[in-house]
Amino acid sequence: MSLAKLMKGKSFKDYKHKVKYPLVAEIKLDEIRLDVRTTRGEETKCEVSEVVQRVFFRSYADKPLHNLGVWSERFAGAMYIMGIERLDMGVLVNRSFDATYRYVRSSKGLPDDLKDAQVEFLLFDHPEQRMEFRERMYYLDRLADHMRTYELPVIRPPRVEVHSEDRVYRTYTAARDEGYEGLMLKTLDHKYELGKRTNGWLKVKPEDDADGIITEVLQAHSMEGEPLDRAGSVRIVCEDGSSADCGGIDHELGRAMLAHPEQFIGQWAEFVYMERDRQGGYRHPRFNRIREAKA
Repeated sequence: MSLAKLMKGKSFKDYKHKVKYPLVAEIKLDEIRLDVRTTRGEETKCEVSEVVQRVFFRSYADKPLHNLGVWSERFAGAMYIMGIERLDMGVLVNRSFDATYRYVRSSKGLPDDLKDAQVEFLLFDHPEQRMEFRERMYYLDRLADHMRTYELPVIRPPRVEVHSEDRVYRTYTAARDEGYEGLMLKTLDHKYELGKRTNGWLKVKPEDDADGIITEVLQAHSMEGEPLDRAGSVRIVCEDGSSADCGGIDHELGRAMLAHPEQFIGQWAEFVYMERDRQGGYRHPRFNRIREAKA
């Protein structure tokens, strides 16, 4: 019989009017979710009964993941000593979702370009702990510190406390500007519930996308107001006449856009956004990609 799945969050957009502040905003690092489990059995050796513990790495969908076995022994030792049977974690390779996906999905061994890759494990939660998150997050910090003594590259997601909806969106925008996927907001009083989709966790990430034609390339400026050598955003006009100034442009692409705007103005582009306001505008639009022209 399969075990209950890990806890999952709901959308901040759907529950933002019901939350009580402060919330803890954790940066999403574009990792792949891990269900780290142990099994224990009895082995008789030299007439001495020893507890044998093995570790399994499963995806959120309960599918096996590859090439993580090199970490099993260290995880097994750490989790046995600490009396832990299950952890809610993530794995991140070279700080890239594409690299992580290829790493854990390659059933025929590691791709050559990933054999010396940086592997990190994000510790999200300990499902067996029943304390509220206001206490549990400090417990998890200590747990991550202890696991590192077993030479496990365990980290905790960067976090900040937020006290208003405006601060949520400002934190989200800053995270996207740094190249992160989004945020996970956590209430201070929630407890971990296996198999539940809960509003104790609220996801903040692009929910919708749109496309249109680039009509203007806008220069980036520093925090002091000085012009930079790249585009900071582009104005995209959609087929319904609505428009959005979309930031989040890769710096290399931004330099090409500023140097040769004529190569980009008139092209179709796709952007993502949180939601549309009452006037039809786009909240927190972020450039996604240049796309093929519509027929």
